[in-house]
Amino acid sequence: MATVSVNVPPEICPEVPAFTLWSELVEQQERGESFIQRFLRGKYSTLEVKTLATNWSLEALVCQFAVPGEDQAAREIRNANREVYLQGIEDLEQLWEREYAHAFKSAVKSATGARGLDKKRLERAREHYLAMKGAPPIFDIDPPNGDQYWVSARECQQEKLVPFMNRAKVDRLRTYEGYFTKDMVASHYNTIMNIVDIR
Repeated sequence: MATVSVNVPPEICPEVPAFTLWSELVEQQERGESFIQRFLRGKYSTLEVKTLATNWSLEALVCQFAVPGEDQAAREIRNANREVYLQGIEDLEQLWEREYAHAFKSAVKSATGARGLDKKRLERAREHYLAMKGAPPIFDIDPPNGDQYWVSARECQQEKLVPFMNRAKVDRLRTYEGYFTKDMVASHYNTIMNIVDIR
């Protein structure tokens, strides 16, 4: 019987397409919510999924290493723990696919009767969600020192990612700043202060 459990989030927020202009979001006026808030919430969800997928993959690797002096019962527990982590990763990928499939269907449905700028916006969102649906964040850390594989459980543990909200504030801000382009910021302020959108 396994001794660990994994907590898959009940839902994630799909990313708003980065090329969607703030002023194009119809729901902006309806929900009183800014594009940047939605954009960052989606990015945070992606970072969270990436961290969980990576750390659970590393934990599954840790479970492959034999522990000195372990008996058959301990070995069975270690193998059961590994299966729990692998199942968690699979559940996380299914959650990702389900949420983006829903976002895709919603964009397709909304685009059916749309016209003009709304139709263009929804078509771009549809293509974005379709691409994201098939590309969940995955474990992609290379073993240290250019080796072919990890040689100890300790090496695996050292590669684990720190959850985003547990990172230093300066690191969180730097991550968010990296997502913004000049045209996104100009577009955001275009609605408020009549700054010309540079695109």
